[in-house]
Amino acid sequence: MPMKTSNRVVIEVDPAQKLKIYAALKARGLTMREWFLQQVSQELSIPQPTKPSSQSSND
Repeated sequence: MPMKTSNRVVIEVDPAQKLKIYAALKARGLTMREWFLQQVSQELSIPQPTKPSSQSSND
């Protein structure tokens, strides 16, 4: 599959498998994007960006 310059990663997955994947990720509270980035980070030893804190800095 050719590599393009967009920020998207596209793979073909059997529809039944796709439903199972999304259900498993939802049960873990993850989106496909979050899960994918975690896996890539672990595989390539890339530090993950931290999520901004939901607390205000005035505490």
